[in-house]
Amino acid sequence: MKIRRTLLPSGKRSYVLARICAAALGATIACLLSGGTAHAHVYGAGPHNAQLNHSLNEAQVPHVGHIKVTLQAPADCEGALGCTDSSWKHHEIYVDPDQSNLQFVVTFWHEAGHQWDFTGLGAKFHDDWKALNNWPAWAGWWDDFDEPPGEQFAESYAWCALGIYPDKQKVAYDYTPNIDQFQQTCDLIRRSDDG
Repeated sequence: MKIRRTLLPSGKRSYVLARICAAALGATIACLLSGGTAHAHVYGAGPHNAQLNHSLNEAQVPHVGHIKVTLQAPADCEGALGCTDSSWKHHEIYVDPDQSNLQFVVTFWHEAGHQWDFTGLGAKFHDDWKALNNWPAWAGWWDDFDEPPGEQFAESYAWCALGIYPDKQKVAYDYTPNIDQFQQTCDLIRRSDDG
């Protein structure tokens, strides 16, 4: 699978909250995300530590159980503010630390959205998401659109994780839902863990 780059502008629901464990390697953060009471401890993210800790503790979406975040760009991610790939070990995410606090956290959640998608959301979820967000049924998840559904999904996931209606000045991939679409999309994402 190709690396997904994020080039951002200058009942039964299981909300998996965050437990972050620091790695011993420079600017790498190993994040172990688990259920229960959230205790987030982030190291190596400089001025973004507090914002990322808060965001992880308040996550409004389910997410993968283990994420490794690195703040140093791998060769395949040069020039991107964030990227990830389904083939990377341990659900790795790169996030460029040279961003505002909000944009850093949105980038993190965008890439975490790809990781959630890579866990196998499947065609039914993709079709439901596309229907809610005005995509034709025939559109492929990664087709060569300027703003493909897979990227817009990751953007929707990011803003849903934060529980914030997308800021049109900061949103990527032209993700511009109306408020009803956004609320229904967030509900769909939350239900994706009901499994």
